[in-house]
Amino acid sequence: MAPLITLISGCSTGIGMELAVRLAKDPNSKYLVYATMRNLGKKDALTEAAGDNLDKTLFIRQLDVTIDDQVKSIYDFIMEKHGRIDVLVNNAGYGFFGPLETMSMEKAKIMFETNYFGTVRLIKGALPAMKKQKSGSIVNISSIVGHLGIPFMDMYNASKFAMEGLTESLRPQLKEFGIGISTVQPGPVTTKFGENMMAISDFDDNSVSEDTKKQFLEFRKVISNPDIFSPQTAEPVIDVIVKAIEAEKPRLRYPTSQNVGDWLAKRYVKEDVTGTEGWF
Repeated sequence: MAPLITLISGCSTGIGMELAVRLAKDPNSKYLVYATMRNLGKKDALTEAAGDNLDKTLFIRQLDVTIDDQVKSIYDFIMEKHGRIDVLVNNAGYGFFGPLETMSMEKAKIMFETNYFGTVRLIKGALPAMKKQKSGSIVNISSIVGHLGIPFMDMYNASKFAMEGLTESLRPQLKEFGIGISTVQPGPVTTKFGENMMAISDFDDNSVSEDTKKQFLEFRKVISNPDIFSPQTAEPVIDVIVKAIEAEKPRLRYPTSQNVGDWLAKRYVKEDVTGTEGWF
């Protein structure tokens, strides 16, 4: 059986990197992986993790999902070389944690260009081939905050809500072409992405009122409590992504832990339920 031609965005660290390596090292050689990242200067960790699979079942390529020409170029290359695309994993993401007024409009737009429009670009690029071959698997790495509006993650929340809506709308359309599309919904994960997002970005004593600063710092302590959203290592998240890719009849949504599943179930008991009742 020919390997599944797989494109993954955001592979310099964390979930993207570990997923690319897992698939490339599949014992049955089921996957041929194009692991992409915006900055090839950050490829060393992936190169080391790939080991002997580098340039055999795992190929590292540059891809900034916010640039149309780069998206076109990666698909032109894949189609010329393989004539098909079987699996797309939209993992590239950019986060911010802090009061909305401390976030510049430039950063807000960059976040949507990466988290949402980057996903749109890659799906648009994959669909002509997948529809023609009448097969394919698209997995969008969303988040628990694609359903729970967590304070001080306003724009990140919004970008993941948008991803969820996009996926749900596309699902019945793509099913008619034999294409599965799903979201995978991690909670906190012990990767550099989570650490970076929890840092106080662009926050200083003069950027907001004292009351807002106090509210933010208090909430930051609350959200860091592991008893609320139990953090996961990347490995069980990778397990769920692989399950979504390989499912004969993929579900629309895949929470990555019982904890996340419980929060999402609670969210839809009543419309006014979010993940943060009683914290303010």
